[in-house]
Amino acid sequence: MRVAFVKKGGTFFAKLIRLWTWGAYSHAEIVFHDGSMFSSDEADGGSRFIPGPKPGIEYDYLDITTTAEMNQRVLDFCQRENGCKYDMRGIAFSFLPVPIGLQSADRWFCSEVCVAALQQIGYMVGHTPSSVSPNALYKLLSKELSV
Repeated sequence: MRVAFVKKGGTFFAKLIRLWTWGAYSHAEIVFHDGSMFSSDEADGGSRFIPGPKPGIEYDYLDITTTAEMNQRVLDFCQRENGCKYDMRGIAFSFLPVPIGLQSADRWFCSEVCVAALQQIGYMVGHTPSSVSPNALYKLLSKELSV
């Protein structure tokens, strides 16, 4: 399993996220062994699976060593959350100078749903999903994987 981080390309909104969160990444996706990807994307209306990387988008990846059982737990979580709407309000209020951290039960933004998915297999434990931007996810997960 991998986590993909979008570093170039995308919409004006993607550029705004990179600027606002002071980093190179605007989006994150869970990547399964078959190459399919899961996340929540504002441009796609919310949580969804896609068959693979979008053309014209540049990604960096972090590899996560997982078992078949771990992959299934993440896949089961993603299937349950598939079709949830994009959490525009949550992202807006989570990254203010004084974050409010609103979390919706049926809406996700990209890094939030990725953190929640990774928590199903023991990664990112102790982090509130709605408080983690794509850039923070990259830094936190890189650190966790290097231990």
